[in-house]
Amino acid sequence: MAAIESGSSWVFHLFEKLTKSYGQIPFIYKEDPRETFKRHVWVSPLYEDELASLRKLLGDDRIIMGSDFPHVEGSADPASYIKDMENFDYTPQQSRTVMRDNGIELPVRRPADSVAFS
Repeated sequence: MAAIESGSSWVFHLFEKLTKSYGQIPFIYKEDPRETFKRHVWVSPLYEDELASLRKLLGDDRIIMGSDFPHVEGSADPASYIKDMENFDYTPQQSRTVMRDNGIELPVRRPADSVAFS
């Protein structure tokens, strides 16, 4: 699943809630729900989102770049996003992963996992 047009700030709040839930009642989960999320969800941050923290939380393999131009959160020149990524210490390979590779891999069919709840 890909979460687009909603930025990434919500992911941090969700992970706080999942951490609390997993800490209080871990027996209802087959695994840490944050790991389930990271395996199944790609997030498309907005230009103003904090990219270093997002990479640390999800890994660059679950971040996808998208541009909703001509809407205000979009960019007429999506390639300029690479400069923002450099400002957040993304390597050229991490930038390529976010800007290209993840989008190519997104529609690839994968085996279904079992449900994360017991």
